Amino acid sequence: MNGNSIVLSGTPVSPGIAIGEVFVYQPFKCKVQELYFDLEEAEEYIASFVKATNIAIEELDRLISMFEQEDDKAKILLSHKEILNDEEIQSEIKDVIRRENKFPDFAVKSVYEKYIELFEGIEDPFLSARATALLDVKNRLIRVIQKKKEKNLSMIQKEVIVVAHDLLPSETATLNSSHVIGIITELGSYNSHSAIIARNYKVPAVLGVPEALKYLTDGMNVVLDGIRGEIVVFPNENILKVYKEKAIRHDRIQEQNSKYQNKPAITRDGHKIEIGINIGSNNFNKSSSGYDFVGLFRTEFLYMESNQLPDEQKQFLIYKGILEDAKGKSVTLRTLDIGGDKTLPYMDLPKETNSFLGKRGVRFCIDNKEIFRIQLRAALRASYYGSLQLMFPMISSLDDIRRVKLLVDEVMEELLMESI
Repeated sequence: MNGNSIVLSGTPVSPGIAIGEVFVYQPFKCKVQELYFDLEEAEEYIASFVKATNIAIEELDRLISMFEQEDDKAKILLSHKEILNDEEIQSEIKDVIRRENKFPDFAVKSVYEKYIELFEGIEDPFLSARATALLDVKNRLIRVIQKKKEKNLSMIQKEVIVVAHDLLPSETATLNSSHVIGIITELGSYNSHSAIIARNYKVPAVLGVPEALKYLTDGMNVVLDGIRGEIVVFPNENILKVYKEKAIRHDRIQEQNSKYQNKPAITRDGHKIEIGINIGSNNFNKSSSGYDFVGLFRTEFLYMESNQLPDEQKQFLIYKGILEDAKGKSVTLRTLDIGGDKTLPYMDLPKETNSFLGKRGVRFCIDNKEIFRIQLRAALRASYYGSLQLMFPMISSLDDIRRVKLLVDEVMEELLMESI
């Protein structure tokens, strides 16, 4: 508190200072009633559900084309499209419509909320975040079924600080970063989609601000401090002066740092230091060149992001793309490391007293050879396009090494026999 000023606190997730006008974002809220229809109308309502799904996919396709040059945004939208196309979820919704005579929006709500609850119960933060994507897709589909207009943050036409209770992945993905100069939400954490996109686009953001909507209203001028995690409401002239100077200092430091981001790491006496990066799935910054090798490519995220095991062609295209983007730099691909704290929701893995010492990593792969062979085929095919090394996790004996090398040799021979 300073005079009439009020300070709200939250989690700083993207550094920077924003001074500007509040725009309160009120997303679509789906309200679904528990209503039923006559039995003979089932096929008609199934057809309307299929039509709504196709419209929702068309909406996503339009957004994907808008952001095709922005990989992180396009990736979120593509994952939502995959969920909409999920045959198991579609089949369950159709069964609920047909067998329980529920209206399509009620059926969508019932099925999606079952999966949302399942993912929310997983301790792994990466997998529990999947619940947010399912919620996002559920809302989109229900909105289309109810024939409500789409609202998104790409429609903002002036510089504003967006304030919301929470932002779903597709909402953050559609924000216009040239007009959104700051983000404040009541919910959210450092690893949420909103935080990641805010950092990628250097938009100052403070999430997890309790009762932000109680204090912040449309058109109000505020200061957002994404360094300390503070929001100053009703800033006076002295406070504004201090923060304007702070913003200038921050921008100057960022500008200085950016000059060195993609330059070789060489000490003043001429000694070169090799810089490696770690990546997960295909979240690769293609524009970055300030590294010498990819020390660890964690492939398990490719499996954890999906609702089913990724096939050989999907893996091949991702591995190939990363090797091409690396432009000859060495990439160490770690084969599937599942077990312990990392599980797959679509596989019933046995419970163990100490799963870290049980069937984890390469031990899981040796016992599930078909899954392993598909990954090895994809990786070896992709190795033609760059400098690839394979890392096998959780090796516990010389026998593990021999068994893995034998499998690699078998897959190589198999590919040669197929003239690949």
